[in-house]
Amino acid sequence: MYSKEFDDIPITFFKSKRAKRIIIRVKPIKGVRVSVPLFASYNSAENFVLARLNWIKENQIKCLAQQNDNKVFHIGETFTTKKHCISFLSHNEPETKTTKELNKIAIFIPSRVDIKDPAIQKKIREEIVEIWRIEAKEYLPIKLAQLANINGLIYNKVTIRNTKTRWGSCSHVNNINLSLHLMRLPENLIDYVLLHELAHIKVKNHSKYFWGYLESICKNSKALDVQLKKYNTQFL
Repeated sequence: MYSKEFDDIPITFFKSKRAKRIIIRVKPIKGVRVSVPLFASYNSAENFVLARLNWIKENQIKCLAQQNDNKVFHIGETFTTKKHCISFLSHNEPETKTTKELNKIAIFIPSRVDIKDPAIQKKIREEIVEIWRIEAKEYLPIKLAQLANINGLIYNKVTIRNTKTRWGSCSHVNNINLSLHLMRLPENLIDYVLLHELAHIKVKNHSKYFWGYLESICKNSKALDVQLKKYNTQFL
């Protein structure tokens, strides 16, 4: 086993009795690891990695985002959403408590418990998701209506949900469902998702005609789609 850097990315190579081919795995925390069959040389494995550096970089970004989502919150830290700053504080009361003043939110954790306790971490995430839900309901319907009006598109109704598999969808009767996790994306990608779903009012599939129409209302749509794939809807 040994490690080597490629474009400043540390990659670990190791021989594997079980591997039948060279396999690259990119994982949170563990990083990039390459399984090399006993019959293959390390030199061939390095060439294999060089040919797939772009793929490795794309998946490394996804893993960094996943690491972010799996982070452990600590007392004294802050977490920012688009409109709020959330602080994690300790207090002597028996229950977790949340207070809000304008755009500042404080989540108080009982001093008798460890904030790293999975149940407490789950509670914190639930509180953050509710904040995103409020922000999404305030922002997304207005933004969707603006984009629809600009492009002469009419939808039926819009629903905001805590969906964990899709950023959005458009039904056959033009009801648009949006994930509250859109609030975790940069503004340009939020617009892209909204325009993507609005485009389904005209074209209900992902044919060439769909992508052509989407490009007409959203410039550089293919590049934006690639950027979107670096994010995920999971907030674990």
